[in-house]
Amino acid sequence: MRRPAIVVTAVLFASAPTVPAAAAAQSAPTVPAVAAAQSAPAGPVVALGAQLVPGRGVSIVESAQVVGGVLYKVRGRFAFGKGRVAASEWTETVVDAGRRRDLGRFRNVGGIEYASGGGWAKKLPEGKTWVRMDDPPSPPERASYRPLNVFEPATLRKVLATTAAKTPGGVVGGARTVLHKGSITTGSLYAVSPSFRELFAERPSARAARVEVRWRLWLDTENLPRRLTTSWVLPADLEDSLHGGLITDTRFSGWGSPSVIKAPPAGDRVDHADLG
Repeated sequence: MRRPAIVVTAVLFASAPTVPAAAAAQSAPTVPAVAAAQSAPAGPVVALGAQLVPGRGVSIVESAQVVGGVLYKVRGRFAFGKGRVAASEWTETVVDAGRRRDLGRFRNVGGIEYASGGGWAKKLPEGKTWVRMDDPPSPPERASYRPLNVFEPATLRKVLATTAAKTPGGVVGGARTVLHKGSITTGSLYAVSPSFRELFAERPSARAARVEVRWRLWLDTENLPRRLTTSWVLPADLEDSLHGGLITDTRFSGWGSPSVIKAPPAGDRVDHADLG
């Protein structure tokens, strides 16, 4: 059972006008100025792109509160491919009416999801520790409930374009941060984010598309996300279309750390269809 439902510069010397030597000397940047420009951190979208390479990854700790419902808690890590998330691995628990339940351990590799432990433990035949799910392929970002996928460069750019305020964010995960705050409509997210579209079977209605997702993003000195909170709360008549609302809090750590996630060995797994 599947869980319910991231500068090119050209100089044309031939056409450049001549400049008197004295004027050139006056207009040339000083060495400290050049050094400062070279040491300035890349913007958030460029910084993210530099991380999205094979063999690298990041870890998360997340809570996701369904408005008027259960609380999910996730611990996981992502492995990146070229310009994308290639795989994920996570554990998940749910707290419902004060009772905590282990949902299990999961992997998503190449869009195929695998489950182990939790409610699956008693269903597995002897010698098998994983179930290969037979659901349609899904993105590895399913390891997170947050509606803003900061691993999609276009989505990150769109979200940051809605920034309403920037303030010092204090220290998060041992890093000094700047806090960005804003809001973006679900319609805008649906248009730009493939993983957001995957959450829904169909396009949100015109009214639902105007619902705002409020967000706060803490970026460190390298302009990489350290924390992201999101929230949407919906009128009762829109709950069916957007799940009633969701409040998430995600912490990121270990950007650039080695991360390779593979599918469980064939000998350790069973297909969901064969469980009977």
